[in-house]
Amino acid sequence: MPRARTAELLKQAYEAGDRDAALALLEQSMALGHRRIALLRYLQARHLHAPLETRHHDYVREVAARMSPATLTRLVGEARMRAARSTPAPDVKTKTQAKTQAKPKAARSSDWPIEDRA
Repeated sequence: MPRARTAELLKQAYEAGDRDAALALLEQSMALGHRRIALLRYLQARHLHAPLETRHHDYVREVAARMSPATLTRLVGEARMRAARSTPAPDVKTKTQAKTQAKPKAARSSDWPIEDRA
């Protein structure tokens, strides 16, 4: 894959929260035998709720098993920082959004038009 395409996918995955782009990046890393980058891309894809398959989980499990606990901890921390700087994952509200979003009011019989009342 050309570098320009990789850069475009990175922008889509991290700035636009595109889960398909994140998955494509993970696929590329796996095909090239990447370890560290594959783990970071796996965590981003997971953050974006990409449709991960068993082979993705297995690949990253193998990668993680070869890393020291300190390296693994550092990479997970890096992935968290990247995710925090990127667009929120789909269907995930920030605390501020959850507090400020109005809750729908329950329907009351007095809100119905008169002809619909029983």
